[in-house]
Amino acid sequence: MTCRQHHWRVVPSDDLTRETATRMAEFFSERPESAERKIAYTPEYFLWKINGNPAGPGFVSLAVDEDRIVGTLTLTRKRLWFRGRGIMAVEMADGLVDRDYRGRGIHAALVADARTRALADNVELLCGFIETDSVSLRVHEEKCFSLRKPNLDLYIYVLPLKPVRQLLGKSESMESLIRNNVFEGVRIPELNSHASHSTGHQEPCLRFDAFFDRLDEKLRRRYAFIFSRSAEDLRFRYGDSPEKEPFRMLVKRDSANEPEAVLIYKSIARDDLRVLFVADMYGANNDSVIDAWMGILEWGLMNDYDTVALWATNRWFEPFNEFPCPPVPIARREMVFFHNELGKELLNDGGVWHVSISDSNNI
Repeated sequence: MTCRQHHWRVVPSDDLTRETATRMAEFFSERPESAERKIAYTPEYFLWKINGNPAGPGFVSLAVDEDRIVGTLTLTRKRLWFRGRGIMAVEMADGLVDRDYRGRGIHAALVADARTRALADNVELLCGFIETDSVSLRVHEEKCFSLRKPNLDLYIYVLPLKPVRQLLGKSESMESLIRNNVFEGVRIPELNSHASHSTGHQEPCLRFDAFFDRLDEKLRRRYAFIFSRSAEDLRFRYGDSPEKEPFRMLVKRDSANEPEAVLIYKSIARDDLRVLFVADMYGANNDSVIDAWMGILEWGLMNDYDTVALWATNRWFEPFNEFPCPPVPIARREMVFFHNELGKELLNDGGVWHVSISDSNNI
């Protein structure tokens, strides 16, 4: 039997059409490893992040053999602030190579192709969020000249809202954590019938107005590094998102009706486990953030949820003298930067950063 020769080439596809987006979605849906990412790879997903972004159009590089896609990579624009300076960045994501084509340098070629176009189009920084100790991470470091941010300690945190014995049998992953005593000694929150109403209010409509722009300005002064939380970027990330579970918002407002703290979340199911997934939580001061946190715990207890989950840096908790009902870190993620002068400066920065799962469009 004669083996078929692979003759692939890199095709820039920044002017993303629905036809190409559909082909990309089909490429992902046909590969079982993409199912592990829990991302709804639809044409709308790619069109949203590449064409619909107020920060600007993204970049798409495809590896193609004849008329068949065999590898993908996207770069999505991000506005961020570092030490008070506005920076245009892109997030590397959606990197996948057909199993039959691996080991041929396709991923590195896609990164180099997309990176070259991005840096020529006013992009100063390339970053990515990658699973710790993954093969992709090592490939990035060895061939794509990117480095991990040391001591950033990005984690997925989980807090049970019920005694853990009541959660046995609801989810294999949760049961494994319980059996390994991950939640040993964790304080389970209790519903307080006399709780203050100052913990924040549910806002059914995601209305991001000029108040959120003013809070964004305060956050730039509060953190050394933070992705934009402007009203425009929040509308894109949460209001326009094609994710099937809608986002909701809990807001703590001051006497002038300006938001002091914002917590954005959605309800998801993992097997039989009901989870309140916190996409982002931030505020102008520690007390307001704690109020928002206590508000989502109260909401979860009142509505029979099993756990609350969020994604944050370990150092994010440092400014709080005591964070009530702290969640438990269960899985680590890495943030990587393309190795240029700005990337090196970020790698060496020792300030407090705010990074959340919402800073990635790759969810």
